[in-house]
Amino acid sequence: KKDYTYKINILEQKFTFENNKINIMFPKVKYENNTLIENKINNLINNIYLRHGIDIKRKKVLEDSIGEFNSSFQQSYKIKNILGIKFINWMYYDGAAHGNDEIVSLNINLNNGEEFEFKDIFRGKYKDTIINLVKDKLKQHDCKDSYFDFDNIQLRDTQEFYISDNKLIIIFFKYEIAPGCCGSIEISLDLNEVVMYINPNGPLYFLYADYDTSHVERGHTILFAMDAYKKISNKSLKEEQLKTADN
Repeated sequence: KKDYTYKINILEQKFTFENNKINIMFPKVKYENNTLIENKINNLINNIYLRHGIDIKRKKVLEDSIGEFNSSFQQSYKIKNILGIKFINWMYYDGAAHGNDEIVSLNINLNNGEEFEFKDIFRGKYKDTIINLVKDKLKQHDCKDSYFDFDNIQLRDTQEFYISDNKLIIIFFKYEIAPGCCGSIEISLDLNEVVMYINPNGPLYFLYADYDTSHVERGHTILFAMDAYKKISNKSLKEEQLKTADN
């Protein structure tokens, strides 16, 4: 096996504003000898807060309507060439009846510093299978009697997710499928439940390669092409050997 050495360090940074009404603990990535990818990842992190009008790079608040904002983070995983960071945010906007919370995740390919999304994990033809697995878990959740429209629950291409302890955690935002009293809903799928459905061209394939992936359909991947090339080459070689023998 290749020795994956990605010299990544996660530094904890703090940004407070207006007597701690805005209190953010955020990660800053240091990538040894690779400032290009380091900057790309830190820009992705900044975008998490820019959506709420907070620029953590310049330490500025761009949205006047923010009454309170609290944020923390966890490094959910760093395995081989992928890094996951989970953000837990709580915000209150002036005039709102109450505050709101969210769980947001960043899943990053350390080879290029780019974010990958939920749609990149599984082969498209298994989408309904994954939805059914998630629905089975939802039926066991404390809010099982409160969903808005259980039959029509779907998984978005940009569905929030993270990985923790060999489990894929799928996140539904507050109010996405259930009343606000249920908060954000997290559904856990064991690796062994989904390994046969992963995309062999996707970012998680090499992570899951530590498990038995011999039954994973590879489809028209580079591996398929290489196998086909070898078969053609072997066939041509045998034909050439037969011609030589006949002569």
